[in-house]
Amino acid sequence: MFRRISGNGRASVRQGENRRRVWGGRKRFGDTTDVKAQVRTLRELGLHAEFRNDADGALVEAEIASGRPVLVGWLHKGNMLRGEPPVCSSLNCGHWSVIVGFEGTQSTGDAQWVMHDPMGAPRIERGGHETRYGGKNVKVPRGTFKQRWQVEGPGSGWVILVDDE
Repeated sequence: MFRRISGNGRASVRQGENRRRVWGGRKRFGDTTDVKAQVRTLRELGLHAEFRNDADGALVEAEIASGRPVLVGWLHKGNMLRGEPPVCSSLNCGHWSVIVGFEGTQSTGDAQWVMHDPMGAPRIERGGHETRYGGKNVKVPRGTFKQRWQVEGPGSGWVILVDDE
């Protein structure tokens, strides 16, 4: 099901494959922001899927290095430039994206994650998305993204780990 990571550090699911089953799973299992709906749909596709709420950057990058993209749940509301923390409102609580690669290093200050986001290009500091642009292979600063992903502190990131074996 998954293509292995190529030399450029990116992975992808084959386009078109199982598309009807994915959309059917969405109708059967629930809202796309619901962890259980995500996991059930992935399992319906024959994949091993595991939700964890104790992830850190090392886990994400180890999965990517092993050829497996990682679903990350993060809070996309709240303008950090105005001092607003990432928030979860009663109408909309969180968002899921797929980390498919990484570049740079923390020690040099240029660490970035490469993600696919169905809503468009994430505005990591301001919150929300820039929907005029596609969300494929968007680079986000790892340090800034962690503020939206590990909101309860280090090692509190939400991930769904997926494997086709």
